[in-house]
Amino acid sequence: MNIYKNFSKKYPVLLVILTVLFVYGLLKLTGLVNVGPLSFGIREFIMAVVVFIVTFIFMGKEKVSFSAKGFRYSFRFVRGYLIVMAVIVFFGVLSNVLDSVVNDEVTAYKPIGVINIVIAGLFVGIVEEFTFRGLIFGGLLQKFGNSKKNIILAAFMSGLLFGVMHIVDSALAGEITDIMGVGTAVLKTIQTGIFGVVLAFIYYKTRNLFAVAALHSLDDFLVFVTADAGNTKLTSFVANSGDNLASARIYLYIIFTLLLVPSIVRCIRNLKPGEAIPFDEDFLPRAVEFEKKSKKRK
Repeated sequence: MNIYKNFSKKYPVLLVILTVLFVYGLLKLTGLVNVGPLSFGIREFIMAVVVFIVTFIFMGKEKVSFSAKGFRYSFRFVRGYLIVMAVIVFFGVLSNVLDSVVNDEVTAYKPIGVINIVIAGLFVGIVEEFTFRGLIFGGLLQKFGNSKKNIILAAFMSGLLFGVMHIVDSALAGEITDIMGVGTAVLKTIQTGIFGVVLAFIYYKTRNLFAVAALHSLDDFLVFVTADAGNTKLTSFVANSGDNLASARIYLYIIFTLLLVPSIVRCIRNLKPGEAIPFDEDFLPRAVEFEKKSKKRK
């Protein structure tokens, strides 16, 4: 843990680069694992275990200790966003089912595909939250300090990197071929980046990596179900002009981005420099405090 603190304070940029390379390399390595129709879910499980161990070793057990405190507080910040997404998912699922019925083919929601998505949904949050909010956002705060300005700076830096990582694979593979591809890539980066910023603020207030991992997993699970529930391999976030769903992606990315703006405003308003505590101290008292506040409001 002391190694992580000292390294992040002295070399924050190098910490970010090494962390990104580690996760990207792990993603490519697990991509070679051929485990049949459940490959997507099992790859996420393997990555979650590895990232959890790395976080445990470098940040200490108190940063990855499970606590129910802060969960209720966390969901309040993205409640509207998740409700709208759930409505869209409902119509997406209905469309998939009706399409199968009309074509007289049971192609949507095959048991193996659903199991695959459930497994992936459970563990994808741990992989990305322990990496981007735990190691990267936490490491940047070690360097910058706990002023309101620095918390915001660290949140947006880690959020931007989080957004870029979602389209970098498509970019390197040459999947962005026209203006529509560029548009969906940029909008996806913004939308995902803003979601990452909100999660960073929530993590700072609750000191609970599992709380933001749960939010992240729920968000991704809803996307998985809507995007491609009947298949074992999900589609890219980038869509070019030849894709029939390209325009739909544009609209959805814009809608989800706008829905997250109020959450960012609320998070920033809740950042009070006077109440900031060193980020490398025990996180649990902060989570307990906000749990009590949420109960009093009710």
